[in-house]
Amino acid sequence: DQSIFGGIPKDRITEMFYSPEQINAVQIPNGEHLFELDPWLNPYRYEIKRRYKCFEDYNKWIDSVGGLDSFTQGYKDFGVHCQPDGTIKCREWAPGAKELYLRGDFNEWREFEYPFTNVGFGKWELTIPPSDGDGK
Repeated sequence: DQSIFGGIPKDRITEMFYSPEQINAVQIPNGEHLFELDPWLNPYRYEIKRRYKCFEDYNKWIDSVGGLDSFTQGYKDFGVHCQPDGTIKCREWAPGAKELYLRGDFNEWREFEYPFTNVGFGKWELTIPPSDGDGK
């Protein structure tokens, strides 16, 4: 089961919970200067360090899946896209779905005509070949 939480695989979630030693060992760039500039932040030092550790781990995970640029370009792959030859490509992220179908006016709302294929990690894909010219 590849359950996903916030885009992170379930087996990686446990890495987001840290021991006090791990949190206290976090070095925030210019962190001490920040606490000197605003001493009112000192009571929140532990939580700020914990959140920075989470940020670092998310950043490592994003790097492991192709980097920030790739991570922020999902709109180019997900959604409905018409290809130059008239093929319609659909990709959705639905990690909890058991089945996924595309329906609408274009197919008179027939529920099961266009099933998506589960390609893993919550991703679903559907390819509709170009029409034969009858407008459907």
